[in-house]
Amino acid sequence: MLTYVGPDDGEGSPSLVVTMDAVDGGTTLARYAAMQDAAVRAGFEGVDLLEDRETTVAGHAAVRRTYRWRYDDRVMRQRMWCLLVDDVGYAIVASAPDAAFDGLRSTFAAALHEFRVGPPG
Repeated sequence: MLTYVGPDDGEGSPSLVVTMDAVDGGTTLARYAAMQDAAVRAGFEGVDLLEDRETTVAGHAAVRRTYRWRYDDRVMRQRMWCLLVDDVGYAIVASAPDAAFDGLRSTFAAALHEFRVGPPG
């Protein structure tokens, strides 16, 4: 797991988290993305799915979902990219206060552009 957390301006801290999971050989990308979706919904109340689409990350098929949820009195937005390479699932999660999310898109996009699967080359 890799975690980057920015400063909290009083509304919440922006963050970028990358996780990887060993998955069963029969797991599909749709199933892995559904498991990640269930984890988001289990972790927060009042989760709204704003976007659900197919895309690519580092040349691999991916699912991109964007959520909005409340944490205490804060409203957060979260974008998650899920991809499956061989028997490894990757979840890349960018979160920020809802009002700040659009201003961080280029930062999140740059990090996603640099994402690679496998050993550093």
